[in-house]
Amino acid sequence: MHPAFAHGPRGRVLVLGDGDGLALREILGYREVTAVTVVAPDRDLVELARTDPVLARMNERAFEDPRVRTVAADAFHRLRSRAPVTRPYDVIVSDLPGPEEEPTRLYSEEFYGLLSRSLAPAGRLAVHAGTPDLRAHDFWTVEATLRAAGLATTPYTVDGRVSGHAASVGTGADEEGGGATRHWGFVLAVHGGVSPSVRTAPPGDRPALSALSGSCLSAAVARAREGRLTGLPSSTLMHPRYRE
Repeated sequence: MHPAFAHGPRGRVLVLGDGDGLALREILGYREVTAVTVVAPDRDLVELARTDPVLARMNERAFEDPRVRTVAADAFHRLRSRAPVTRPYDVIVSDLPGPEEEPTRLYSEEFYGLLSRSLAPAGRLAVHAGTPDLRAHDFWTVEATLRAAGLATTPYTVDGRVSGHAASVGTGADEEGGGATRHWGFVLAVHGGVSPSVRTAPPGDRPALSALSGSCLSAAVARAREGRLTGLPSSTLMHPRYRE
């Protein structure tokens, strides 16, 4: 998530998912952010994150920030019903669990086309694309699908989930693998034909809780390249390509 805020405008932000508010907490730490729309299908989870003492403390009461507006809706139907977009977003964060857990339409070429049309010309899109260690085919299908939608991409993987969680890089534990590190996969995407650089904002501009560093992200990009799968078709509404 954080590389999407490293450079360029970041006033208007759209977040898909993140019902617990942890990614939102990080986003609000960027001083230039003026408005955040959170589209989350689970209204009860958002309300829990807003009112539960433990969750509210973890997300630093992010949902009470006046810059935040929450919408309980399916992201695909929400974006399709509001096209064309009159005020595009500077940053879009797709903080959905991954194609193995969400409906495949939220990882389809048609959906990424809707996101592309909602993104400002100099905007950045960050997609949480699952766990390449366990589901490499799905991770690289997400990347291929974003490219098929006309976006330039740079995939990267990090240790532990840092798209809004306070996990320190290098300490992510695989709850199914007896403590082995699990890498979480992300894809940074932009308009145009040049792949975006994956980096962090200057220290004074980024949230204090951000665990990412420039060297960490360089390693994250290199690690993703080592496992690249090529020749994968994009996933569409008519022909979903993610494996069961």
